[in-house]
Amino acid sequence: MPTELGGINGGIFKRQAPEQRPINYVNVESVDAYLTKAKSLGASVTLEKMPIPGMGFFAQIVDPQGNALGLFQEDQSAH
Repeated sequence: MPTELGGINGGIFKRQAPEQRPINYVNVESVDAYLTKAKSLGASVTLEKMPIPGMGFFAQIVDPQGNALGLFQEDQSAH
């Protein structure tokens, strides 16, 4: 989530395995809608929609070229 100063909140940590890669997240209005669209365009879902209590929902996909991407939907009522 962006901060008031325009930065990015989130965790930075050491890789848990050599093949682990960074994943950039984008804010979307609806994780469900974007997962459906991404799958229709050939993406694979690697992590289905999950709640982050009090913050929103997220999911992860891999596009047809093998690039990982995260989706984030703000929704403070998520639980």
